[in-house]
Amino acid sequence: MRISTSQIYSTTLSQINNSLTEYMRLNEQSSSQKRINTLSDDAYGAAKVSGLRSEDSCVSSYLENCSVALETLGTADSCLSSVSALITSALETTEQGSTETYNATNLASMAIEIRQCMESIYGITNTKLNDNSIFAGNELEGDAYAGSIGVTLSDGVFDASAVTGVSGTTDSNIWVQFTSAGTIGTDALNALNYRYSKDNGETWTSATLAAGSTTLDFGTCAIELASGTVPEVATAKGEGPGFIIRESYAYTGSSRNMELNISENSPMETTLVGKDIFGGINSSLEDNLFEVLADIAVYMELGKHEGVASCLDKLGACHEVVTAAAASIGAHEIHASYTESHLTLFQEQLTQSISTVEDVDATEILTEISQAEYVYKAVLQTTSNVMGMSLLNYM
Repeated sequence: MRISTSQIYSTTLSQINNSLTEYMRLNEQSSSQKRINTLSDDAYGAAKVSGLRSEDSCVSSYLENCSVALETLGTADSCLSSVSALITSALETTEQGSTETYNATNLASMAIEIRQCMESIYGITNTKLNDNSIFAGNELEGDAYAGSIGVTLSDGVFDASAVTGVSGTTDSNIWVQFTSAGTIGTDALNALNYRYSKDNGETWTSATLAAGSTTLDFGTCAIELASGTVPEVATAKGEGPGFIIRESYAYTGSSRNMELNISENSPMETTLVGKDIFGGINSSLEDNLFEVLADIAVYMELGKHEGVASCLDKLGACHEVVTAAAASIGAHEIHASYTESHLTLFQEQLTQSISTVEDVDATEILTEISQAEYVYKAVLQTTSNVMGMSLLNYM
């Protein structure tokens, strides 16, 4: 069989390329410390690593959500602890004000404490973490509460359900009394007369509710009464049936919590709906903290011990609502912390599994590189010798 010079060249070049490719491959593995750098290194292993990395990415996402949840819940827990302390202080003040041991001047001073308590709680309800509101549900960018007005009823002027809407603001209490009988909204012929005072009864302004109208306008604020309401008439100024328009707070967040998945099919609420904890004028919460505190302040400012006493149990019930919310948050924190620990261990196992498939053995790779280098040099030397031969070598 005859072997041509071109065949010799082709074979030797192929051997050089093969040995050099192997040498370079091993050096790349040594440099990256990875056994699989391209799909051709190990197709099955590469597919397995890809699957493991995808799972690791999901776990990393869950861990990040756990971290966010724990931070948010921790902040909410701290806020509710502060609110609880403020309510405890307000309870002590309310209990004092419910007895006739203290005179009107004392009650007025206590009212200031109650209003300061309200303002402090209002500030807490608008707490934000990383520019996200904690108590506004999934309305993260806005505040949970805003200043508004509410109504405190006195001596059964009408039922609370008669007040269907409020708007505007007021810097002082507005005492309102009806001075003529009639039916609001449905009486198209007769107007209703009323009077109001913005200085706790020292001076009064007379006004008229037009026939068929349901809105009482006081300049900076107004209230809407249900059509068909029949208010009781007061005879003495500042005494008997009436109602007081006063400062309050309205919930401006959403009715839904924001949720984060902290594991597969395991959503966790990380924000709270403030109106379900603190109430407000537009909340259906029975134990309405903001409204109860506002009523207490008004009764104190009017020197009504019996009114203050009527709010004592209500304020205690509001405290229970806040305490229950704090307990729920604590349970969520424990769950998120446990999940985070579990996911951390699982991720460590994933990392180890990826390493087992993908990483090189440092000692073994050095040995293989030495062998590949030896082979490559041997091929070069052999090729050099073969290429240097001619017919003279056979003569």
